[in-house]
Amino acid sequence: MMGFIFLAFALLAFVIWLIAPVLFGRQIANFDSNEQLNINIARERLADLETQLSNAEIDQSQYDLIKNEIESSLLDDTDENKTTHLNPELPAQYKRIVFILLTIIPFSAFGLYQYWGSPDAINMASTNRTDQASSDAANPHADQNKHAAGLDEAIVKLEARLKQDPNNPDGWYMLARSYSVQKQYAKSVDAYRKLYALVGEQPAVMLGLADTLTMSRNGDISGEPFELAKRALKLEPTNTTALWLAGIGYQDAGDIPKALELWKLLLSLLGDDPRSSQEVKTLISNAERQLNSTPGQASANTAIPSDQAAETKLSPTEINPSEIKPAKLTVKVQIDTSLRSTVSDTDYVMIYAQRVSGMKMPLAIVKAQVKDMPTTVTLDDSLSIGPMGKLSDAKEVNVLARISQSGQAIKQSGDIEAKTGPYPVSHADPIEIIIKQPAQ
Repeated sequence: MMGFIFLAFALLAFVIWLIAPVLFGRQIANFDSNEQLNINIARERLADLETQLSNAEIDQSQYDLIKNEIESSLLDDTDENKTTHLNPELPAQYKRIVFILLTIIPFSAFGLYQYWGSPDAINMASTNRTDQASSDAANPHADQNKHAAGLDEAIVKLEARLKQDPNNPDGWYMLARSYSVQKQYAKSVDAYRKLYALVGEQPAVMLGLADTLTMSRNGDISGEPFELAKRALKLEPTNTTALWLAGIGYQDAGDIPKALELWKLLLSLLGDDPRSSQEVKTLISNAERQLNSTPGQASANTAIPSDQAAETKLSPTEINPSEIKPAKLTVKVQIDTSLRSTVSDTDYVMIYAQRVSGMKMPLAIVKAQVKDMPTTVTLDDSLSIGPMGKLSDAKEVNVLARISQSGQAIKQSGDIEAKTGPYPVSHADPIEIIIKQPAQ
């Protein structure tokens, strides 16, 4: 500490030695400039005098008299400046500046060192970083724990909200999905059943219930989950989740050819989804190997009684995959000029598709901002917010564009919305939406 203070004062003395001559020399420089100016003026006057004499404008006596006056005046000015150089007196304002600097600089340096350069402060900051690093190393799942805590809090709020508004289907859907994420399958089943009672035969709800029922039974899809998957498949023959679950149900029931039929159709619908495609290819490969290893048993299993044939005959058998159009919508969105000046560039614009009836959770959604308008987006299954609610799971949808300050998927108070539809999910032409000022 004392070594630092000594070094600081040594540097201060060196800096003062550098700047003091500049401060003290400012007035001297001014004096030097005045002297030179007087000499230049005298020379000009003598030159003029010589010209006047040569042009006979003045006689010799006048010339001598004026010349003597100029030389006497210059001599007086030079003597005054010499006196000033011998006894330079710095103006009072410059003296004050010098003394202020000499006082402030050392005390400021010492104070700043105490505030920012304290070894204790450095050690404390280092200790805090070390403690934090040790904490993170000891708990590598800290981020996951924070996320889980946030989800727990959201579930508590959602449960309280549904107690006040038990007929909210979107709330029950979100709660069921949240329970499923936390692997609380029994609670998820209860939430799906309440949702099912509200909206009825909605494929997304039926498949969500089938999936969580299967998970709650450690993967056993027989019985109610299988029946739910088959009913959903009848309603939406190209629903990828229904094809997946129903195929598993038929495989577990021993009907391998039927499972293969559904999974091959599913594979043709997945498009640019390499991960899911690979999983389905694995299912198909395993099923074909199982079918080839026990041909007699497979034939016996496919001999379904006539009273069950009508029940298990599903429309996917009549579907030509090459004729299936992908679920994809092109949407052009713009904001009316009368509204544009009243919203902020950073406000969000939610562009999404939702079912015509039943749950209003978005099936595919894009989040943009007001500053991006106008814009054109494509809605498809890659933009779904959950595996149980995709664009391909519906036949027709409404398309919406909503200006939102919060950027939440569900409409909030104060949001400005435009809606059009219904359209089939494979609608080819661009859908245009203009968000306008709401009517008063």
